[in-house]
Amino acid sequence: MVRVDEYLDARGLRRNALFHQLLQALIELAPAGSEERSLLESISNHISARPMSAEDRQVDMFKRGEAQS
Repeated sequence: MVRVDEYLDARGLRRNALFHQLLQALIELAPAGSEERSLLESISNHISARPMSAEDRQVDMFKRGEAQS
C-alpha cells in the first residue's frame, strides 16, 4: 500500500474532494461482487483509514489561508 499512498500524495488526491466523490460514484456504478468494485472499495477504505498527515493538514490550511487573503 506504500505505492498507493505515494501515488495519492504525489497527485494530491487524498485531500481532493472531487476525487472522493468520483471514487464513490464509480463504486456505486460497478457491479456488486465484481473485482472492479472490490478494488475501488479497498482504495476508498484505505483513504478513509489513513487520512492526511498533520503536516499535510497544516500545508492545506496554509494554502487556503493564502487563497482567502
